[in-house]
Amino acid sequence: MTKPDIYDQLLATVWDLYQKVPQLADFAPLGRTLPKQDMTPLDHPSRQLFEQETFKQSSQYTDVLSAIQAASAHMQWREIYTPPPGEANPEKYDFASRLGCFSITGLHSPFACDTMRMFMVYMPTGLHYPWHSHLAEELYFILSGQAVFQREGCEDAYLGEGDIMFHHSNQPHAMHTLDSPMVSLAIWRGDLFDPAVLLDMD
Repeated sequence: MTKPDIYDQLLATVWDLYQKVPQLADFAPLGRTLPKQDMTPLDHPSRQLFEQETFKQSSQYTDVLSAIQAASAHMQWREIYTPPPGEANPEKYDFASRLGCFSITGLHSPFACDTMRMFMVYMPTGLHYPWHSHLAEELYFILSGQAVFQREGCEDAYLGEGDIMFHHSNQPHAMHTLDSPMVSLAIWRGDLFDPAVLLDMD
């Protein structure tokens, strides 16, 4: 398939998912079609790990996962966290080379949208995503695998395929995978442009 076809197939499978999971549309509606926008693909070390995954754990969402994998080489993978100049503890950013993420809608994605941003988030086995926060409200939908979700003021939650997690604006949260990778859709609403920041809470 050509790149436009790959992007269209990705959006179509996500749209189909929206029809099956009403909580997604309740959080942030998604149009069946969206304006296309120019995007320069950008590689990331996590992409090869992601493309090697088989997602045998997933029985319900293989169409979405297959479309994400087919598009992965043509997406702008994000450098979410890099050590600032003079960082005294740069090793705390080591997790970022294995944390995979790219936008499906909104900024740095194939489809323009000014009301929400949707990301694919990939965490390989045994990855700790440290405490962080952002202004946007966020909903996670687990497509494959499992992870432990931590939120300030809440008990830890062990989530798997089909589960949903909500993060309030500026609510500190963290995640870690155990013996399986996790692939999720993360959807932002509200403030779509202020980035996530790491917090000294570990």
